Amino acid sequence: MTSQTISKLWTRTCAGICLATATFTLLASPARALQEPVALKVVDLEIALQKKDGKLPALVQQLEESISRSDSKVLMSCVDTKRLLDRATTVPGEIVADDLRRAFCDGTRDAWRNRSLAADYLGSLFRFLRPATLGGRSGLLFRASADNGVLNYYLYSMCRDTSGSYWVDDIFVVGLDEYVSDTLRRGYLTLVNSDGRSTEAGRIAQSYIKNIGTVMKMNSSLQLKDYPTVMSIAQTLPGALKSERGILLMRVEAAEHTSLAERSAVLTEWKNIYQDEMSLPLKFADWHTAQGHFGEAERILTSLATKLGGDPYLLTRIGENRLLQNRISESASAELKAASAETVELGIPVIK
Repeated sequence: MTSQTISKLWTRTCAGICLATATFTLLASPARALQEPVALKVVDLEIALQKKDGKLPALVQQLEESISRSDSKVLMSCVDTKRLLDRATTVPGEIVADDLRRAFCDGTRDAWRNRSLAADYLGSLFRFLRPATLGGRSGLLFRASADNGVLNYYLYSMCRDTSGSYWVDDIFVVGLDEYVSDTLRRGYLTLVNSDGRSTEAGRIAQSYIKNIGTVMKMNSSLQLKDYPTVMSIAQTLPGALKSERGILLMRVEAAEHTSLAERSAVLTEWKNIYQDEMSLPLKFADWHTAQGHFGEAERILTSLATKLGGDPYLLTRIGENRLLQNRISESASAELKAASAETVELGIPVIK
């Protein structure tokens, strides 16, 4: 397989495996000082944010305002694509040909040019919360909340160069509990492992490439919000591929809009594979609420609030859950009292 073929293949594949996971736009690495930027810790960010006229407070304000008005230009200008793609394509124990790595990076940039990955939360109310550490790295934590109730959080991993300029070198998507570079690395390994090796990872990778047309049909249907078609197409995929994380995420999204039974089946499958509901915290919290499992939903939301250092929006969600639970309990109690009264009127003994 030539580098050009790999690049074209990855450009097509990227949308399918990164949908709703990597959520920002990257085009070219920024011009900067000769030395590599230095990763920042929470204390570094806190000190920089105290300088009211400094570069970091100005950047935070620009990010809030631009993303809220559906403009990705500010974000594009401060993302360090080189550091992010270097991280995504660094795989311990793997020796990868330079042409394959280069093709992967070129194809990824081409895919991002064709569709802004910021589209998933551009136009949401985007607000900075605090410096925080997630997934072992520190950065700026933001909340994105949409009018339709969709809520997510993003940690922008930050670095600073010798000129004092700040760069975003990765993004932790809280709703998916992973960094964008982790998402991309799985796609990279799909290409690396599709070279005919006989391992389980190799077989799944080869199956992915073989079924790429079907995967892209799933992705296109999801973009069109044709959720039943997404679910039906998924059923035609081989079993192991159907449970691949990127494809499973598409199934989770489609199942949410199909039926509670479909949603339950897919999320149960997810939990059997990944064990921890905090790997999709907001999805599982909503699912438990839909089933009337309010205690489970509150447990997840409380854990998430603790993980993020607190947020009024999550406390509001917890309060809404409790209110809904109380209303259902009051309704059930009223129905029970009415039924008891009716049995007494009919002379039927009431079992206590």
